[in-house]
Amino acid sequence: MVLLGKVIRGPATTVLPSGDEVVEFRISVPRVRSGRTREASASVDWFNCAVWTTGTRRTVARWQVGDIVEVTGSLRTRHWFRRYSTRSWQAGYNLACAYAAVAQALPPAADAGRRELRTLELRQLTDRIVGSLWFTICNPECEMERPWDWIYHDPDFIFMHLSDTKDGDQTGKGEKAEEQEASDAKDFAAFREFLGQQEQRDYPSIPPAATCGRARKSGPAGLQAGLAEAAGPVADSVEQLGRGDHLKLGA
Repeated sequence: MVLLGKVIRGPATTVLPSGDEVVEFRISVPRVRSGRTREASASVDWFNCAVWTTGTRRTVARWQVGDIVEVTGSLRTRHWFRRYSTRSWQAGYNLACAYAAVAQALPPAADAGRRELRTLELRQLTDRIVGSLWFTICNPECEMERPWDWIYHDPDFIFMHLSDTKDGDQTGKGEKAEEQEASDAKDFAAFREFLGQQEQRDYPSIPPAATCGRARKSGPAGLQAGLAEAAGPVADSVEQLGRGDHLKLGA
């Protein structure tokens, strides 16, 4: 872009840690009147400029405040977020935990109409939880080495993937517990699918679950389901592993 304006702050030289020199100055450019800016109170715009090549630095060093100059270069913009807002990965994770607490605190429905409304609310909250967790994981400053470990073992999210019993034991379930598990599998399908995808990212050597997006099984039954195509001796050895254990296989 090309700017034609007046120097309002003289050139100042800054030496970078690398030893290179940068000359910075400021110019004011009269604002062009148009239908949108006719009523605007400001009549000029200010631009901070920086040059670093040797020839350009020598030329700019001779400029003085009040000189009319023409500058050709590229425009660099910066985005300033709203005050009192934060975009840290910790805030994203805490927000997901808050949504999970709201989902867990929803009262049970007494009739069919309320059950339908409760299902809609749970799915909406689940989408917000997944969105907040995606933001957390994709944040460049995220300090979670394996996010799946954090999320899977976090007490705030356990009810979303091991909802039939508090300790996650899938044995000895009654008919009512099975119905509740089937209902939760639909309500929290987005979260369970996200959790399964993240597990494959963090532990690519673990075979994918037999039912992606549904309740994840633990114990020998879950391991056997994930190793249906494995050889007998290998399957016998893997059955003794626990979730999160590292396994090295050779072909």
